[in-house]
Amino acid sequence: MFPNPKTLQILFFLSLNFLTAQETSSIFILPQQLQWANPALLHTTKNKQLSFLFESQWLGIPRAPRQQSFLFVSKNKNKKVTFGVVLRNRSEFAENQSQMIFQFAFPLQLDETTFLHLGIQGGGKLYDLNFETAQSVDGVNIDPVLKNDTQWIPNAGIGIHFIRKNTFFSVSFPRLLEELLTRYTTPLILQENLFYTIAFGRTYYNLFDVRKFEWEVLFHNLAFGKDTIQIKGNYYLPFTTLYLGFNNLKYSNVGFQLISKGAFQLSYAFEFPLARTLLQPRNNHAILIHLNLLPKTKLNEP
Repeated sequence: MFPNPKTLQILFFLSLNFLTAQETSSIFILPQQLQWANPALLHTTKNKQLSFLFESQWLGIPRAPRQQSFLFVSKNKNKKVTFGVVLRNRSEFAENQSQMIFQFAFPLQLDETTFLHLGIQGGGKLYDLNFETAQSVDGVNIDPVLKNDTQWIPNAGIGIHFIRKNTFFSVSFPRLLEELLTRYTTPLILQENLFYTIAFGRTYYNLFDVRKFEWEVLFHNLAFGKDTIQIKGNYYLPFTTLYLGFNNLKYSNVGFQLISKGAFQLSYAFEFPLARTLLQPRNNHAILIHLNLLPKTKLNEP
């Protein structure tokens, strides 16, 4: 027997969501957007900080992907271990994910200007697939074949971040367990590849040893499940920072700090497709609220 047309309508919309939404928007441009993906990056932050990240995709489309993240970073007294917490909630159509990650990073000083940061993380996510949300779509009745599904999926990840003078290189695998576990336990979740990030770049300083400009090339498959090449640059000014990026998925992004006073920072990013298609229907937005709870570390500290 073939599924009825209404069931096919729901499945098509779900498949469009899974294929295009996946984790988040395709460009990671604001600070802290990649904390969940590489725990080794914790050692590039301040002593202690709180961040709130709000991301919205496809504005104007009902039940489009929405994501809220709470990020925390703290170093111990001897600054040899950095501890991080990431709480993320993501919702789209019939799918809702609540993720909790605990992170640790350890620095290894190889010489006066070279550091290797090692990061590990563990936790999991509560995955909820609820087809009752489709009842609000006019003329759609839920087929008995489509059942609600709620599962807790444990996870673990690793990462490294190498810094030599002004040059950096990083690699991470943020979700080592999830692909294996969902393959056998959650048939309604499309099988995904092993997630990864690879990045390299360079930071430039002015005569007063203050960051002036930074460029980075990032390879990942975090967004649309596709291998993505992203190029971005940050230009640091006394009272703001300008962000610019684009990738091979034909997306571009501009961002800037709206407010930067003392311990409080407010940043905004606007992502847009260079050519709109069915799989790139709308613009994406991100807002980052960042609080520094202690004075900044010195630039030569790990």
